[in-house]
Amino acid sequence: MATVRSPKISADILQITSTITIPKWPPGSDFPTDILKYMKKNAIEKQALKLMKTNKYFIREKCPFIYFGNRVSLANIFVHQKLCTQNIMNYGIEKLPNNLGICGTFYIQHERLLSQFISKCVIVDLKDLTFINNKWWKIGKISYDDFKFLTSSGRLEKLDLCKTIVTSNNGKIIPYESLLDHTPELRCLRL
Repeated sequence: MATVRSPKISADILQITSTITIPKWPPGSDFPTDILKYMKKNAIEKQALKLMKTNKYFIREKCPFIYFGNRVSLANIFVHQKLCTQNIMNYGIEKLPNNLGICGTFYIQHERLLSQFISKCVIVDLKDLTFINNKWWKIGKISYDDFKFLTSSGRLEKLDLCKTIVTSNNGKIIPYESLLDHTPELRCLRL
């Protein structure tokens, strides 16, 4: 279902966000204030997001990531952004910026570009993670680090692994029990 922004919704959001005040001075802490100011000024996107979660002093005037979409699909050579039923955008991995944010549903049709795509993501808040493997003779593999990043929000409700296995850096297969530790909100698991 596509989300439609109306002027009333935008006005409501503006009213909520206009009441948020960003502190001009660092909070009282054991760190010297010049270090906190340096951290705020020079943090890369992923660090800035973590800092913003810790204290509202680190909130930036401009959002540190680009919202890429609610339904994203990773294919062999393209990243598909599905905005609505008729509006699908295709992007080459090299054309994407390095500060993406995705949420909702993420379909992985081919794992070849997964590590590259993850390196371009700042925030991932998925509720549905689906690995699509149409080749019955081939078993897909992803790294344990990639899996942990994709489930880092802890809000994943549906996981569809199909014929995909998760492996450690040395090639050892990670058991399902370990994968379930990263998905506390999981309601549906399909193997």
